Amino acid sequence: MKDATPRFGLRWAPDGRSLLLETGMGANACALTQIDVQTGAAAPLVKMANCDLTGFGYTGDGRTLFYTAFDPATSLHALVSRDLATGGHGDRAVLHPVPSTVS
Repeated sequence: MKDATPRFGLRWAPDGRSLLLETGMGANACALTQIDVQTGAAAPLVKMANCDLTGFGYTGDGRTLFYTAFDPATSLHALVSRDLATGGHGDRAVLHPVPSTVS
């Protein structure tokens, strides 16, 4: 993770043992990275080649990570869940289309 650059957003894990932040991975790539506050160890939980994250957070029990991302190919936002115990992604729910012009 030596090439990771913090971008924006920071969330404490519900158990208080780690932080979650978005890190830039060069070009347009990014990751949601978990930092262990005791050891400083960094682990990317979600990697994206074309980074268009718009939000992220944990469930209250800390078992699931949710994030929203914009897909420029479809002009849609999606809400995605990730089970942190298994690493599996859940359903991707389309949130809304983004207008091509704003007047």
